[in-house]
Amino acid sequence: MNDVRERLKDNDLSLFGNIDEILAKTPRDLEAHMNAVIKLNNSVDDKESLLKCLKYADSGILYVNDAFLDQYQNGLQNRQKILAKNEFLNREQIQSVVTAVNHAEALKQLESVLRDGKIPEVTEVNVILDHLQQDDILRGAGLLYAQELYKMRRAQNDPLTIEQVETLLKAIKMCLRVRFYALESDENCLCEALKCKSFGMEAIVKCELKGIYKNAIREKYDNVGKDYVLMVDELRDIIKQVNDEMMENRVCIIKDACKKGDKIALANALDGLEGIREDLMAHYLEELQEADFSSIANINDILKYTNEKMEQQESLFVQDMITACQRNDSRMLTKVLKNIREMREDLAPYYLEAIKRTLNITPNIVETIIQQINERIPEIRKKVHGIEWACQKGDIDNLRQMLTDVKGVKMENVRYYLEALKNGHYITVEEIEEIIATVNETITSEQEKFVCNVASICKQNDEAKLANVLGEMKNVRKDLMQQYLNALINVNYSTMDDIEMIIAKINQSVENNQRTMAMIALACQQNDCNSLLLALRSLANVNEEFIPYYMFAIKKGQSSTVEEVEQIIQKVNEDVNNAAARLQDTLRLNIFLADGKTKDAIKLLLSKSWKKFIRTNLKSDYVARLRQEIIARMNKLGMNLNARGNDDEYLRERFPDGLLYINVESEEIIHYEPNKTIEWMLTSEEIEDIVEMINDKEEMKQKNGADKEIVEKAARIIQHWWKKQQFSKNFDELIKSDKPSLQLIRRFVSLLLHTPNDKKEDAVLSDLFRTSVLPVYSYGMSNREMSLLALLLANYLAEEIKELNDPVEFRNTPSCIILQILMEFRFFLFFFLSNFQLNQRLYGKTEIQRLQIAGLNRKLNEIEHQVKYFNLNPISLFESITDKKPTNADQAMGNATVAKILSNSKKFLTYWATVYADVVLGRATEYPDIIRYIAISARSELKKRFPMRSETSLTQAINAWLFKGCWTKVIIATTGNVSEITENEIKNSALAIRETICKFIEYGILNFGVSV
Repeated sequence: MNDVRERLKDNDLSLFGNIDEILAKTPRDLEAHMNAVIKLNNSVDDKESLLKCLKYADSGILYVNDAFLDQYQNGLQNRQKILAKNEFLNREQIQSVVTAVNHAEALKQLESVLRDGKIPEVTEVNVILDHLQQDDILRGAGLLYAQELYKMRRAQNDPLTIEQVETLLKAIKMCLRVRFYALESDENCLCEALKCKSFGMEAIVKCELKGIYKNAIREKYDNVGKDYVLMVDELRDIIKQVNDEMMENRVCIIKDACKKGDKIALANALDGLEGIREDLMAHYLEELQEADFSSIANINDILKYTNEKMEQQESLFVQDMITACQRNDSRMLTKVLKNIREMREDLAPYYLEAIKRTLNITPNIVETIIQQINERIPEIRKKVHGIEWACQKGDIDNLRQMLTDVKGVKMENVRYYLEALKNGHYITVEEIEEIIATVNETITSEQEKFVCNVASICKQNDEAKLANVLGEMKNVRKDLMQQYLNALINVNYSTMDDIEMIIAKINQSVENNQRTMAMIALACQQNDCNSLLLALRSLANVNEEFIPYYMFAIKKGQSSTVEEVEQIIQKVNEDVNNAAARLQDTLRLNIFLADGKTKDAIKLLLSKSWKKFIRTNLKSDYVARLRQEIIARMNKLGMNLNARGNDDEYLRERFPDGLLYINVESEEIIHYEPNKTIEWMLTSEEIEDIVEMINDKEEMKQKNGADKEIVEKAARIIQHWWKKQQFSKNFDELIKSDKPSLQLIRRFVSLLLHTPNDKKEDAVLSDLFRTSVLPVYSYGMSNREMSLLALLLANYLAEEIKELNDPVEFRNTPSCIILQILMEFRFFLFFFLSNFQLNQRLYGKTEIQRLQIAGLNRKLNEIEHQVKYFNLNPISLFESITDKKPTNADQAMGNATVAKILSNSKKFLTYWATVYADVVLGRATEYPDIIRYIAISARSELKKRFPMRSETSLTQAINAWLFKGCWTKVIIATTGNVSEITENEIKNSALAIRETICKFIEYGILNFGVSV
């Protein structure tokens, strides 16, 4: 708009300021316009009047420049001289003179700036182009116009013409469009732009190559930069290059089709070339196969030659056909038709009569006539003659079609039928069937010889000979020849079909194994046990409960074949079974370290589920066998058992995974494994005492003192280990400060085994959990058989899920206690056993979250973070404020105080729930492996129990269960950082608020509304 204002500022036109003035001066009828034009004609000789008339709005003359007034006057005077008497110049004629003058002057200015020997300034070029009154000017392309105009002028001797400038502007505009379409990957618009007339490339641009053009132009812009503009010559070079490359590729395709003798592929490759006739495709194929060509031009010459040759042959064919018809000579007609595929000599008279009635004879018409006549011959005769013709021509495909419904035909033997029928004599279908039966017998005999030959080669175990014999069979793979040989040696077969079936089974087995290994590799890469189970389902001895072990072993073993995977599975099965057996050989002290009611419950638990185990396995002979094994190992190492210092009553032996201490006299054993939880044993006497107590409940109740002694002795053993694991002092040198307190040990056992009391008593552990899960938990938590415990917990959850009526109820099941026990045990280990250098990846993040929650609890207990009134029940609020009971909630909400307290309470609850939720749910919580496993298992069981429920609802149920079991107790835990005066008062209100926050988060996970 500024450019327009600058260009027209000297004209007496109020372009933007006063539109009403312009409209007022615009003539409303033709009469005003005619008067203005007549006045202009009368003012041609007076420059001042002429200029005013040219600018007068009613005259309608545009682009008037005061500087060119002399030229306007000369041009108009010259035009008037050629007018007839009483004629005058109309507006179009006057405008043409003005335009011609503007163009001439603008071209002079352009020539002046272009002759300076340098690219003109953009502003100068823009002014000149404005004077040329071009509609295709793009203001942002001024520099490009200047460069291209300068380049064009340097390429010629004469000044530029208006036509050249117009053509250049249009070309530049289209070049910019081409750049835009290429960068936007719009291949359709790009193709249309390239075919515009200003480019002159309509003939060479091919729409079927538009995608390739786009890629080539886009690649060019990637190289030269997106600010550059490819001009017509550069675009033409790219198009020609693409066309040439495609032509070269087309030549290769044509050569390949000729080499394969593929007429269909040749027809597709020749499509679009000049003079192609589909009916001559076979002749094109023959000529191209015999010729040597390297370009499309050579191919065009060959096609042209073939067309001329076939036209001559067709001309001779038609002339001979006419001659035969004129002479009424069927024998001559037979000779003429000998090259037609479906011609039959016995039907020559029929062909002759039909052709004679045809006005326009061509080879195609003659072939059609022959086909129609053949269809009218009785079916059987046609079949016999068709078979005969196919055999004589050696056309296997046609013969196969003719023999479709002939008795005894085996399509795989058609090539043998061809030779037999070609040399035989027959006139009926029955004779043909006899020939076919003879051929079948011969082939069967040959196949028997083949089978015998294969059997002989297999006896020789000669892979090379077998490859030569099987080479002509279908679907035989050379890389599997050894497997073929092994299978043929070990499997019975008697026919050719049996051998083919064996080969097909091996091929299928190899393909299946390859797919299986690919699935196994992908599952191991993604750590996806479910996918691994699907991949292993077809293998033998797969136990779905051992999938995590298979995953670890396969990764470690780096197996490459299914056989190796099966060996790994077998080894894992043996190792897990051995581990389960070892689990029965070691009774942990943990189960006996509790006191009070918990200890009684544990004793009862053991009496139910481990009674038989203790009686049969935990005898002193195990300790004796272990002692003998240690002595044997030390003897093997050349060590003297009795050469021990008096200062250390324990014998040490170093194993690959740690040190074992054994007191040979008292048979006390302590086994330390670095970076793992300790394993220890009782003496044989203590085990016998425990067995007796468990077997006699009454005696068990009477031995409280003995029980205390056992617990104290166990505590001393743990205290010894606690210090001795640093290998710095003898046991006699231990002092009290070096030992963990008995209270600490009891807390450890309590966290591990004690079932928390639930105020509502709505979650009670079932007998299955008490009699099966806890014992294995006690023995397995610090053992390498941890995953066996996980499987047992998963089975327990499956039993609970079977009793559910809604997946949402899962969060209220006793299984939440399992999560509490698991989380408490993990946190306890992290706090008390930090010198074990536990895996920070497993415990670090959850412990940080626990500490953050404790900090939030302390902050919420502080007065400055308390809300003055917290109540989400408008009815109780109304009643407490007015001492009256409202009729409904609406009446309660009508009270301003109630509404304000309720609003503040909701804001307070929303804020703190968000803060707690960000800590627990706002990051990737890394639960212990066992929790993640049982969560996945529980989700699978919920899906089985409620198949019609959506994936979202099941995920919500699992998340709510995890939150309630793992985090609710952490959030509502009491803290002590409160002043004595307000401690009880604030603690109670803060605890109630945290319970409300937990319920709010829980409902949020389930997408429930929160009821007041």
